Amino acid sequence: MYLFYLAFKIWVQDGIITVDKPKDKTSFIRICFRGFMINILNPKLSMFFLAFLPQFIPINEAAPLKLMFTMSVIFMALTLIIFLIYGATASRFRDYVIASPVLAQWIQRFFAVAFAAFGLKLALLV
Repeated sequence: MYLFYLAFKIWVQDGIITVDKPKDKTSFIRICFRGFMINILNPKLSMFFLAFLPQFIPINEAAPLKLMFTMSVIFMALTLIIFLIYGATASRFRDYVIASPVLAQWIQRFFAVAFAAFGLKLALLV
């Protein structure tokens, strides 16, 4: 029942989305270092390089390690470019959402409907 109340409250709420900037400013170098450490310590990335890339190295390759290293560098460069595009797109979309009261109202209504649907699903569970 609380989810329906919450959904109604979200539906009728009028206002704009406000986003506070973080109080402590993290340096760009620290952010890059944390991202680097997260990726290096992520076992999925190591498993990808060890399981997926070797199948593209010919059996009679004279320098398989060099080819594996080259493919890894190309993969990392492409990943960096794609993540930069994701970040720039997300930043622009964030600015657009914050600046548009109409879009903010539609997002609030979407969440209200989602909460009501979750409440209905919970109510109908046997």
